[in-house]
Amino acid sequence: MSRSDRDRRQDILGAIDAVMRYYPKLSGDDRDMAHDAIVRQLEIIGEAANRLDPETKMKAPEIEWHKIADFGTSRSTSTSA
Repeated sequence: MSRSDRDRRQDILGAIDAVMRYYPKLSGDDRDMAHDAIVRQLEIIGEAANRLDPETKMKAPEIEWHKIADFGTSRSTSTSA
């Protein structure tokens, strides 16, 4: 069963919430783990944005959906040194 745009928007909002919770930890002892968690949440945002219906994206033209979707795609297929 395919996920709905509503589910994908909830994924985006949940990932944004997680990033906001993890961000303060970047300056603490768990900074590496927080960084990895934030990167994963950004990938989730990108993947969900990429799968949104074009009609849904047209309802919010001020959002640069292609940049968000590209981030999720490029980050999940790249490797870090």
